[in-house]
Amino acid sequence: MDKKPAKPPPNIFLYPPRLSVLSDETISTDDLGADHFDLGLRVGPIYDIVRHPDTRTPMTIAIYGDWGAGKTSAMKWLEGHLGRWNKHSRAKKGITVRTAWFYPWKYQTREDVWRGLVAEVIIACLGAETTSSKALLAAGEDLGRFLGASFIDLLSGLKLSAGMISADFKKLEQVKENARQFVNPQNAYLNEFESTLKTWIGKSLGKRERMVVFIDDLDRCMPDIALSVLEALKLYLDIDRLIFVVGVDKPVVDQLVEKYYKNLGVSADKSRDYLSKMFQIEATIAPTNIQVEDFLGEVVKDNYVWDSLKEVERGAFQDVILSLAPHSPREIKRL
Repeated sequence: MDKKPAKPPPNIFLYPPRLSVLSDETISTDDLGADHFDLGLRVGPIYDIVRHPDTRTPMTIAIYGDWGAGKTSAMKWLEGHLGRWNKHSRAKKGITVRTAWFYPWKYQTREDVWRGLVAEVIIACLGAETTSSKALLAAGEDLGRFLGASFIDLLSGLKLSAGMISADFKKLEQVKENARQFVNPQNAYLNEFESTLKTWIGKSLGKRERMVVFIDDLDRCMPDIALSVLEALKLYLDIDRLIFVVGVDKPVVDQLVEKYYKNLGVSADKSRDYLSKMFQIEATIAPTNIQVEDFLGEVVKDNYVWDSLKEVERGAFQDVILSLAPHSPREIKRL
């Protein structure tokens, strides 16, 4: 009697997946209650300062913290509360605070950083409700001349109203064509560009409006780029109604500055004062051991694998994770 043919071995690559990872996302702008690390206590004073009518601008603010400590989450927390405040402030005739984000690690040269930072500010201004098509086109002629080909990317990122597009499409296309002629604007234009930018911001923001520019991940940049951002804040962008909030891993940037000035013959003591002179306001994000432990509990909450472990096993894993990442929420999730 013939034997039945043996069944082929199961294809293990068709089994249901058994492994996933946790998201490394920061606190959502809309998730205002997701505050595990006393951000209201640490960043709340900054929230008050940037929306107070007596606050003088321009201003630079530093949010210090180690890698993974939650600097970006702190800035997202601040932006989220400012968005809610804007709706309330319009009704109460208070200060309205617009926001923009700049990620310097995307750029490779000093001029790219300078122009990219300015472009982000302009994009935020062009999104203001007070912007008219006439103002857009007038600014476009100047900005195309200064930004060159990168102004084409700026225009493509704008969300223009249907009426503005239909009324001025041909003129807008002409602005883009003019911009293409200035692929590499010369350094000589920078002072004139700053003057044009001041004029544009003055016309775009109302008397009771400000703009907060969040500069994130400065310590992720190559040394020259990180220093270029600080130079841009210090030398070029001294413009009324602008507030810069910069996320900084202070020891990392301190080392960059100290090395840079050492090559110029400046003592280490003087170079260490660089950041303190750069920022008028400073806040430090430094999660405590208890906060990180509570955060770990939130991370593994309702996780069926974690729940399947015996209590002694969960305790062992928890001790190892906390010992390897005592003050870093990001590292907690990664581990």
